[in-house]
Amino acid sequence: MRGGGAGLREAVLARLRALRAPHAEELADYCVRLEAALRPHTVILHGSVARGLHGRWSDIDLLVVADFEEPFLERLSRLLELAEPGLPVQPLGYTPEELGAMLERLNPLVLDALEFGIPLLGEECFAAFKRRFEELKRSKGLRRHRLGWSRGRGEG
Repeated sequence: MRGGGAGLREAVLARLRALRAPHAEELADYCVRLEAALRPHTVILHGSVARGLHGRWSDIDLLVVADFEEPFLERLSRLLELAEPGLPVQPLGYTPEELGAMLERLNPLVLDALEFGIPLLGEECFAAFKRRFEELKRSKGLRRHRLGWSRGRGEG
């Protein structure tokens, strides 16, 4: 979903409306601003909104994968500055290398984001991470349980 603001916004908005995501209009606008400012590889909606379990007070969890150069806390500040005041968004910013390393370390946040997450931008990048995630699930016997992830017997 690369490209101009209006087409990009409408594509993201359609996906969010299909999910019945709260703040869909504002979140679509946020994605347009992210695209213009950062050219992210992917933006992944995860957490309760992606799973359809959100409530009135739920925030909107996003993983923004981009070529960040600033330290992690400065990224958070930058990501939050792009959001409209009052939008309950909780973005986390990682480089592709950082997200890949977190996946290889079986970071539960990344595992959940790839298991249940929905790409709002950068479907190709998301698909590549998802393929590696599926490989790790098979090879390490990863299983999702109510309280987290466990490892079992993998292939071979």
